[in-house]
Amino acid sequence: MPDYLGSLIGGIALRTSWFEIFECARKLTLTGIPVFVVNDPQVQLFIGTTNILVGCGVYQWFKPYRTVKDNLLQSVCHMQIFAALLSKIILSDPGVSEAAKDFTGALLATMLVVPP
Repeated sequence: MPDYLGSLIGGIALRTSWFEIFECARKLTLTGIPVFVVNDPQVQLFIGTTNILVGCGVYQWFKPYRTVKDNLLQSVCHMQIFAALLSKIILSDPGVSEAAKDFTGALLATMLVVPP
C-alpha cells in the first residue's frame, strides 16, 4: 500500500480497506440526500435514522477497525446519532407530553456532556 494512503485508512483493517469508500457514501446519504432531494423534515429524519441503523448493522457485521475499542467507539457514536435523530422526531410531534419532551431534552443534554 502506498504511504500516502496510510493516514486515510490507518485504523481500518486491511481486509476491509474498501470501507472508507462505504463511509463516504454513508455520510453523503446521511447529510446530502435528505437536504437536497427531500423537502419534508419528517422524511429527512426517517432517511437519517434508516441510514444510521443500516450503517450500524454493516459496521457490526464487518467490524472494520483494527482494535475492539475502535469498533466499540464507532458503535457508541452511531447510537448517539440515532438517539439525537429520534429525539428530534419525538420533540417535533405535537401530541407528545411535556414530561416526555423534558426527558428527551435531559437525555440530549446528558449525551452532550458525557463523551463516548
